[in-house]
Amino acid sequence: MRNKLKIAMLAAILPGLACATLGNNPATINNDLQVLNGNLATPNVQTKNANPTTLIHNAKYDVYIFTTAQGITVKQYVANNQVFAISWRGPRIPNLRQLYGTYFNSYSQTKTQNTGMSQRVINTLDLDASTYGINGAFVGRAVLKTQLPEGVTIENLK
Repeated sequence: MRNKLKIAMLAAILPGLACATLGNNPATINNDLQVLNGNLATPNVQTKNANPTTLIHNAKYDVYIFTTAQGITVKQYVANNQVFAISWRGPRIPNLRQLYGTYFNSYSQTKTQNTGMSQRVINTLDLDASTYGINGAFVGRAVLKTQLPEGVTIENLK
C-alpha cells in the first residue's frame, strides 16, 4: 500500500518537474531529449554542447533536431533564446505534454477546428497547433504566434 502511495505521489510531481520546451529556453531541449529517449537525427552535422541533437543555423532562428528511439523526429525552433515552435513526424504521437509544456493544457482543452478521427487543429491568439495522421504515420506542430521572429511566418517552418 505504501508503494502505491509513493508511486501516486511521484506521478503527480514528475510532470511538473519535467521541463517542457515550447516557450522555454533551448537548455530545456536536453530534457526533452532525455524524456523522449532521443537519438542523433543526422550524424556528422554540427552539434552544440556535444548533445545528440543536430543544430541547423538559419538567419533568423536555429533548428534543433533529434530522433527518439521510437523513430519520431522532433524539430525545435529557437529565436531570442526561446523555443517558439516545435514540429514532429513519426509512427506515433510523441509525449506532447513534454514538448508543449505549459501550452499543453491550452492544446488539449481548446475546442478543435476541422475535427476528425485523424486530426486536431487548435488556433488561439497565441498558439497554432495541429496533429494529423493515421496509425503508423503522424505529423504535428505547435507555434507560438506572438513569438515568431520578425519576417518569419508559420509557413516558413517546414
